[in-house]
Amino acid sequence: MFIQTLDLLEGIPKENIQKFREWMKTNGIVFEKSDKTKKLPDGLTEDKIIIGQCFCNAQKVILCDNTFRYFEGIAYGKKFHGSIYHGFNIQDEIVSDYTLIFHEANFLEETRDGEFVYFGIQIPEDFIKENSPCSPTSKTTNAPLLYKYYLHNVSEAK
Repeated sequence: MFIQTLDLLEGIPKENIQKFREWMKTNGIVFEKSDKTKKLPDGLTEDKIIIGQCFCNAQKVILCDNTFRYFEGIAYGKKFHGSIYHGFNIQDEIVSDYTLIFHEANFLEETRDGEFVYFGIQIPEDFIKENSPCSPTSKTTNAPLLYKYYLHNVSEAK
């Protein structure tokens, strides 16, 4: 169910799609538990969690509190099975999806679902710091890193 949704990722050359899918299948993790608590890490305020900026929102979280981990992948609706390419956080093996928490009405409009199963790849904090334009105070820069992280891993494996 998740691997077909990877077609949502833009910018992947056709010749790399199959290898990228295999890498995702091998390395991706599924999370079914989520926490809808609205408490943000210190240094991050609700006005900095912007709809349509899930990647940057989740990167801001880890930059403020490294007890969270940053993941990119797919949020798959439990009821209507709508899928979106998405950035989210994990803490203690539980999803904290602050874009959903603070903008649930928009998610319901786009996917008709309020509950999701998440599938993704962890992108380390040091990679985010080196490659993302996001900061805890930025408002409008969305920066997906998954394909760039894939290319980094493939080049390191050679």
